[in-house]
Amino acid sequence: VIYVAVIYLAVIYVAVIYVAVIYDLSGSDLCGSDLSGSDLSGSDLAGSDLSGSDLSCSDLSGSDLSGSDLAGSDLSGSDLSGSDLCGSDLSGSDLSGSDLCGSDLSGSDLCGSDLAGSDLSGSDLAGSDLCGSDLSGSDLCGSDLSGSDLSGSDLCGSDLSGSDLSGSDLAGSDLSGSDLAGSDLSGSDLSGSDLAGSDLSGSDLDWTGGAVEPFG
Repeated sequence: VIYVAVIYLAVIYVAVIYVAVIYDLSGSDLCGSDLSGSDLSGSDLAGSDLSGSDLSCSDLSGSDLSGSDLAGSDLSGSDLSGSDLCGSDLSGSDLSGSDLCGSDLSGSDLCGSDLAGSDLSGSDLAGSDLCGSDLSGSDLCGSDLSGSDLSGSDLCGSDLSGSDLSGSDLAGSDLSGSDLAGSDLSGSDLSGSDLAGSDLSGSDLDWTGGAVEPFG
């Protein structure tokens, strides 16, 4: 009986160590790796190098990716809901069709990234760099985009209702057909942007740069 108990405890100990090793990947070098379809939910990948990696259709929900390098990575169709991506480099990455609901992307670099059709509702994108990014058809309802750089970005047909865009740079962006109802655009730069067919009902346009006409 004692022998069986010792074996049992040993198995549990090994299992615990195994799980700890698998999910604590902070600071690791995973550059160019293929992690497509993997389950990394709740894992610690803070400060890791995942540049050029394939994480498509993977589960990264609730994971810590803060300060990580994900430049040029493929995260299309992945689940990143509730994840921490604060200060991460996602420039040129593919996040199309991904779930980023409630995630923290504040201060992150998303310049030139593909976020088309993604779910960013309730996410924190304050102070992030989204210049030249594709956010067409994305759900940004209730998100915080204050102080962010969205210049030259494609937001055509996106849902920005109730979002905070105060102090953001939207110069030259495409906002045609977008839903901006109840959003805060105070102090933002909308010069040269396309707002044709957009819904600006109830939005705050105080001190916005460029001529704005409430279409829709």
